[in-house]
Amino acid sequence: VWKEVEISAEVLPEVNSSIEQVKQEIESGVLNLFKKIAFEDNVIRLSQINNIVYNSPSVSDYADIKINGVTENLVLSDV
Repeated sequence: VWKEVEISAEVLPEVNSSIEQVKQEIESGVLNLFKKIAFEDNVIRLSQINNIVYNSPSVSDYADIKINGVTENLVLSDV
């Protein structure tokens, strides 16, 4: 079963970085996370997304991270 997951955040890129670089880094990190938890966990944790954004080299600062419009973990069904 497929589930749409939308992640949003307010980010400030580093001086020599573009918002496109930031987007690519975060998307790559999130895809790696999804691959890692695919068959192990049924929760996407907000803290995991925060870590990805925090550790993205092109991000200077960030705020207001949401998963599907809310600031909480996303529980995936076991269907």
